[in-house]
Order: sequence, then C-alpha cells, then structure tokens
Amino acid sequence: MYLYLEPGLARVECLMWLPAALERLGQPAVKDLLLPEEARARLIATAREAAPSWCRLRVNHVNQQGGIVSATVLKGMPGRSETIGTKDAIPVIEGMMGLIWQFELPPHVESVELEWTGFDGTITKVPVTIFFGSQAESGQELTAAGPMLLWKNTGLLPDPPPLAEVPKLPAKATYPLPAGAIVWTVLGLVAVMIAGRSLRSKPSVFAGAMLMLGAGAWLLWPVWRVPVPVPGSKVPEVTTAQATAILSSLVENVYRSFDQNSESAIYDVLERSVNGPLLQNLYLQTSQALTLDGQDGTRVKVNDLYVHVDKVTPLQGREGFVADCQWTARGTVGHWGHLHQRLNRYTAKIDVEPVEGAWKMTGLEVLEERRL
Repeated sequence: MYLYLEPGLARVECLMWLPAALERLGQPAVKDLLLPEEARARLIATAREAAPSWCRLRVNHVNQQGGIVSATVLKGMPGRSETIGTKDAIPVIEGMMGLIWQFELPPHVESVELEWTGFDGTITKVPVTIFFGSQAESGQELTAAGPMLLWKNTGLLPDPPPLAEVPKLPAKATYPLPAGAIVWTVLGLVAVMIAGRSLRSKPSVFAGAMLMLGAGAWLLWPVWRVPVPVPGSKVPEVTTAQATAILSSLVENVYRSFDQNSESAIYDVLERSVNGPLLQNLYLQTSQALTLDGQDGTRVKVNDLYVHVDKVTPLQGREGFVADCQWTARGTVGHWGHLHQRLNRYTAKIDVEPVEGAWKMTGLEVLEERRL
C-alpha cells in the first residue's frame, strides 16, 4: 500500500495479487491462465462496491472527506507495474488489482492516521510506504491486530505556499488635483454669494472674508490632493523584464490552481490569472498536459518553473501586450510505488491585459510543445 501526501490531497493506493483479489472479493477462480474480459469487468465492479469502506483517513484527528476513485487491473509487480488495455489478455499469475482512494487534506497537517479494515483470511498484513514531496518512508505495516498507523509531520510536509504575487499595473501619468483648496474655495464663494449685498456693503469685512478664503485655499493646497489622469496619457509600455516577472507569476498560479481538489476550486484559482474564453480552454489544455496517460487521472505536480520572455509587443487598440515567450515546467508524481517525472517546454504567444485592476492572460497560442 502507498500513501501519497500532496498539497490539499492524500491518495491511498493498494495493490493486491490478482488471485488473492479474486478470492478476497468472492469471485470465481479463473480456470484458464488468462483473465477473461468479462471476469475482469466483474472483478472491478465488485471492488467498487465492496472496497470503499476498507480505507479511512484522519488528519489532525479529524475524519477526512473522500473515498474510492478507481479500481483497475494491472500487470507486473509492486514498483514495476504496467497498465493494460481494456481488452488485453493478462495472465492471472502476473496480474494485480489496483485500488485508489482520495481524501482532502487541510492546509496544515500535523498528523495522519491511516486505517485499513479490508482484512480477512486471505489478506493478513499490508506493508505501507508513505510519500511526501520527494521523500518516502517505508517499513510500517498494517495487520488485523494493528489496522492503523500514525504518521506525524515534523516539518517534512510544509504548508502550501500562497499564490505568487503578480506585479501591479503600471500607473498612468496623473496630475495631483488640489481637491482641498478647490472645495474650500467653492464653499467660500457660495457663502459670499449667500451673504450678498450685506457683505459687499462693508468693504473691510468683505476684504477680510476674501483674505481668509485665499489663506485657507493656500493652506489646503498641499493637504488633500487627488491624482487625476492626464488627458490623453497612456500606460507606460511593459519591458521584457517586466513581462517576464508578470508571466512568471501568472503561469505559476495557473499550475498551482491544479493543486485544488475539485473542478470548481480549480476554476476559482485559475480565474485569478486567466480571463475570457481562454479560461475554459486553458483548464482543458493544462489538465490534459498534467494527467498521466492511462493512470486513472493522476496529475503531475509542477514543482519547478522557468519563464522567459523574448519579445513584447503592445496590443493594438487596447491596453496590454503580447509576449513571445518560452517556459519549462518540471513535475513529479508517485503512482503504484514508482515515480513519474515530466519535463515539458513550451513556446507560445500570450496576450496579457489589465482586467479589474490586475494583469490577466486573455489569449494563448502555443507554437511548440516538447517533452524533454
């Protein structure tokens, strides 16, 4: 059994030797050397019904929401398994039943308790390996007499970091309007107009009032000044260095959004960096790029990212810019006891515009994608 602890997610994977799985799930013994397609489909359906309650997870002494997400048949052995097609024949002696449970994890993890209740006369002990980040611990096992293990986080699994901070929009040219002096002057003139002839008939009083009005405007001139855009001014053009900083944060947050556990949560975080029709398209493209082929929807977690902008061109007719850029994303994921690594490099043109006071990606044209 393998317990993977990732940002926001715990995944439990259990591999059972195929003959033992058939017996444990009450399936008829296979007479031939190969597992028939109908027997495999029946085994998977039975496992999905019987196995959800076999695995429970408590984090910080609180039961976590989750359950079984996959049941499949593989070939090979633990640590060296291979997926097979739905209609491929597999020797029973070389097959394994693979079960996956997923549970939500809180941002801060102090302890994890894994309980296994799937024991019977067929299965008497289950060795467990725990993966956290790039590290792993093995040597523990669950038994019918001791069906629970406790893992304490002693700084090995850090809290998820906050999203990358995107540089702010450059400010337009402004003029500091002396709002305090203007308000004082307007109110003073209104008062003079209301006083009318009675004030103007007394030259000394009128002169004193106007002197006080002028003095007040002079004193308030530097006190309350409101920046007002200069008519016709434009946002300063973004340099390649500034565009690199902006896109480094935006692209990082796109990948970080897929650390979330649900589609709605992914969209909520993704929307902070992406706007318009690109939002759905980028969700689908990134989800596909991060998902291991034929591996039950398991996603790669990107942990290294390098972004470089070669050229910046202002957008025509609207604020923002087009960046000719490259980025390289490296990620890893553990699955069925072995580690998968992905290193992808992209060349693309990305439209970036100010949306509701923040930079967001609004267009993407991938020119080249290479798996290194």
